[in-house]
Amino acid sequence: MDDVRVFVFLLTAAILLGAAPVRAAGGSERAVAVRAARADSAFPRGRGLADRISFWTAIFTRYSSEQVVIHDSMHLDKVYAVLDLGGATDKEEAEIIGAEKRRIRAVLLRLDDREGGLGELRGSERTIAELFRDRHEAGKFRTAADRIRSQRGLQERFSEGIRISRRYLPEMEAVFRQAGLPTELTRLPLIESCFDLRAYSWKGAAGIWQFMPQTGRVHGLLVGRSVDERRDPLRATEAAARYLAEAHTELGTWPLAITSYNQGVRGIANGVQAVGSTDIERLIDGYEGRAFGFAGQNFYAEFLAALDIERDPERYFGSMRYERQVPTDEVVLSYAVSVGDAAEAAGLTREELGTYNPALSDRVIDGVAPVPGGYRLRVPAGQAEPFRREIVTAAVAQPPPPERVVRRTESGVHRVRSGETLSVIAKKYRTSVTTLKRLNGIRNANHVEVGALVKVPRAGGRVGTLAKAPTKAKTSTSRSYIKHRVRRGQTLSLIAKKYGTSVGALRQHNRIRNPGQLRAGQMIKVPGS
Repeated sequence: MDDVRVFVFLLTAAILLGAAPVRAAGGSERAVAVRAARADSAFPRGRGLADRISFWTAIFTRYSSEQVVIHDSMHLDKVYAVLDLGGATDKEEAEIIGAEKRRIRAVLLRLDDREGGLGELRGSERTIAELFRDRHEAGKFRTAADRIRSQRGLQERFSEGIRISRRYLPEMEAVFRQAGLPTELTRLPLIESCFDLRAYSWKGAAGIWQFMPQTGRVHGLLVGRSVDERRDPLRATEAAARYLAEAHTELGTWPLAITSYNQGVRGIANGVQAVGSTDIERLIDGYEGRAFGFAGQNFYAEFLAALDIERDPERYFGSMRYERQVPTDEVVLSYAVSVGDAAEAAGLTREELGTYNPALSDRVIDGVAPVPGGYRLRVPAGQAEPFRREIVTAAVAQPPPPERVVRRTESGVHRVRSGETLSVIAKKYRTSVTTLKRLNGIRNANHVEVGALVKVPRAGGRVGTLAKAPTKAKTSTSRSYIKHRVRRGQTLSLIAKKYGTSVGALRQHNRIRNPGQLRAGQMIKVPGS
């Protein structure tokens, strides 16, 4: 423990949260002011939110992952200590944090015993008593003793999230703009995942928007063993836009719709009914729903803090090098293809193809399963047509094995009302219970909750059919060919170009199922003289 540096700073909120970061050179103050003014009307911030916003701004920008802030869970301006845990193991961290919480609790209980006769206080008792000078309710110290909470700093993770976000925000903003939604909402992934494409929660949420499997499916995402579009930033953004538009229609304000992203529309609707107001501050202060805990109470304030920081990140983090947007084209696969063929046709390695298409699972990238038909494959900009030609040529020579294609449905969303069953909903939309179960991943038709969103075929809509793989072309019976010994680094594509033939023809003449397994020294037949 000698190498574990533990510094405990007993600070007042004014010292801890009051000072603004020094502005770094660069950036347009006018542009920041315009964006802020535009957002203020859609995303109001009353006085009651100020302490929460300041707290999360500090957590996101000031405190590192090796620092833990000990604070009051209700009044976030009451910060008792900051622990520096650099070098400590997980077990040591837990022991240090637990010991500090117990120490602060003991101080609060001693202050409660002396309430009304505080007299001359010294040390920790005086510092903590000063934190509560603005609180005048009886028993304030005793109740505070049950609200001690710890929060780890997120400075590194948050700055990295902003750096990565620049690669995806232009396309994400275009999606929200087309949907008629405020583009500022695209900053929600900063507090959901810090734009970590591989982010998974212990509850099973995935991707930058942290969709649960069922919620993702309801809002149009493919979630399966081969493809999980929750991990695709653009596809997940399209689903998030649909969710937020529906939530705003249902709840009436953006603060409530944003909070519902953490709590669910029904949970927030229940809170609004309980407090008799759509005001977010009244909901935070007055709603005591069982599921409406610290995360729900702070979600909107976290969003506002993230919005402030992202508008002018160099003010908080200094000079930054952002990821650049990578222009891509999309190709809708009419049938399943092997990842080796897809990567070669796109001029990429398998790993690079996976980077362009994060929705593809490891089993697809590893070649265990093909890229399914119906998938919208991303390739480098300008490569769509060459990709199509190469894939069709390969399919003519060696059609892939039969594969269940991914079928997309022209669909809408229905919110389940009291008394409705899947059978009732199926009749309303002139479809079948089986179709509804398939579209929504529902195993038990009897377990459909009131208020749940169910994806349904639109009027006149039908399950989309995909183009069939081209039939195998008749090939020449000529046996005229030459032999070529594969050199190190050569691919079928390079060999085909050398001899003026095609990858498909080479695969056909040599019965090559996986071009990625071509090896140096191998002798292959090249059709033609």
